Amino acid sequence: MRINPTPWLYAEPEFTYETLRAEHESMTVAERTRILQERYGFEDELIESPELVSRALERLQEAIDAIPVDEKEAYETALFINPDHVQSDIFCLGFLRTESYDTNAAARRIVDYWERKVEVFGTAKAFGNYISLADFDPKDQEAIAKGGFRLLPQRDNRGRAIVLSFSAYYDSDVESMVKAWWLMYHKAIEKEDESADAIQKMGIVILVANGRPTISPSPFHSLEEHKRFIKTISHDGSTFFPIRSFSIHYFCPNVWVARMLEHLLPQFGQKCRNRMIVHSSTNKIENLAKLAECGISPNTVPIELGGELNFDYQGWLNYQLFEEQFDAGMDLEEEET
Repeated sequence: MRINPTPWLYAEPEFTYETLRAEHESMTVAERTRILQERYGFEDELIESPELVSRALERLQEAIDAIPVDEKEAYETALFINPDHVQSDIFCLGFLRTESYDTNAAARRIVDYWERKVEVFGTAKAFGNYISLADFDPKDQEAIAKGGFRLLPQRDNRGRAIVLSFSAYYDSDVESMVKAWWLMYHKAIEKEDESADAIQKMGIVILVANGRPTISPSPFHSLEEHKRFIKTISHDGSTFFPIRSFSIHYFCPNVWVARMLEHLLPQFGQKCRNRMIVHSSTNKIENLAKLAECGISPNTVPIELGGELNFDYQGWLNYQLFEEQFDAGMDLEEEET
């Protein structure tokens, strides 16, 4: 049974749109400028000379070494099991870029990332190069198959990856949906090539669509479950993931969803909610125009939001599984030879 929408409509939210506006206005000019850059995809270009990168990678390792062993047990395990991945330049650069080459902050984020990954996936599955579809149990695979989170096939005009969060296809299990969020982010960066490099530098755009076939605006069984879900994925994204820049476009097609968002705003955390653009219009052409201002052209927007992209999500999932199986077979052949 889904939750009754009445509490969303009539319960007084602790955080309103006016509170959000006041929070934004209390920031410094520099803070507001930074947020606007991330919202619209005009991130300052990272100047990375070979000398800078080499020196930063050395200092990053020194900073990790300086962290007490009892605070980095998961990192040490990952390093023992999979040293090539843990120490690879592309993996470490993601954290350095996220922290603007502050090596101490990047070291802490790496250590915390591995601790959190073990919490989410367990020790048996946390230490591979990347998150594999084959690693999920049937319950989690069912949640992923529904498509509540979808990595779209094209980047936006600024080079950012685009993830669609579609509540109509959320699974009601919070833990399974958290794993799905981890999967889609890692699918965006798992290729050790120029695309992953660009996404590390430019970031991710999240399109949150809220159309549901029932009167309830929430896919979860209670308001508290929905709050826990939002708090968890927002905290994971802003605290552990190597994401230098991100923005959220939240679509509110009716009064239920708009009121639900007011209840959820505290759970997003200040960093996430201040990088959010709320689209309250039911006019899809108007919404597409606003997205285009942010570098997201209609051909990269799914048809569910009025765009031109007809994305075969199930086909994408099947291809990902085929590619994983192929890569696993190649690795096995290499080991045998």
